[in-house]
Amino acid sequence: NRPYEYISIRHLGTYKDGVEHTGNDKENQWAGAMENYILQESSGNTRLLIELDVVDEYQKQMDEMWPLALKKVKELAENSPS
Repeated sequence: NRPYEYISIRHLGTYKDGVEHTGNDKENQWAGAMENYILQESSGNTRLLIELDVVDEYQKQMDEMWPLALKKVKELAENSPS
């Protein structure tokens, strides 16, 4: 993590009902997968670049969810107090 520049997340498993789950087949699909978020500022604007490992089984779901999530991130960024 470099504040305001870069966040990297490595998946280890899942978290449900306050319990970490690792080691079974479903969690092992994601083990080691990475999410990288890069923020680039230029002329007072910020660009968010995302690098994401996706298990083939979830590609369609991610393709549908990410535009909605990014819309929310944009809304929050544009409406947050300075």
